[in-house]
Amino acid sequence: MNDTIAQTHLMAVRPNGDRIPVTLAIGKPYQIAPDQEWACPVSLADLHKLPDARGEDSFQALCLAISLALRLLESFQAQGGRLLFAGETDEEYELPKGLLHLGLRPTAIEAHSEDELT
Repeated sequence: MNDTIAQTHLMAVRPNGDRIPVTLAIGKPYQIAPDQEWACPVSLADLHKLPDARGEDSFQALCLAISLALRLLESFQAQGGRLLFAGETDEEYELPKGLLHLGLRPTAIEAHSEDELT
């Protein structure tokens, strides 16, 4: 990924105990074409291959990239995986729950919340 603007390193522990070093990286948002939507690179190296998140403007694309990465990490945990701070530690990495809907329109959040209830 070119133009990485933020990254963090984690240790993902699969339910079977296998440890996978993971780098979460967010790239610089870019406009796809003049008067078109924006995209923002996002990477969860060694855990998922991800397409660039797309939004109506650079801010929404950035927010959706962050939200996508957090949702995938949340899904990993829901399937029995653990996230730890990188290094020789077993300290749990807590996902910021308030950011999971970052960049979504209210109607999309309501639809997602209803899906979670069923």
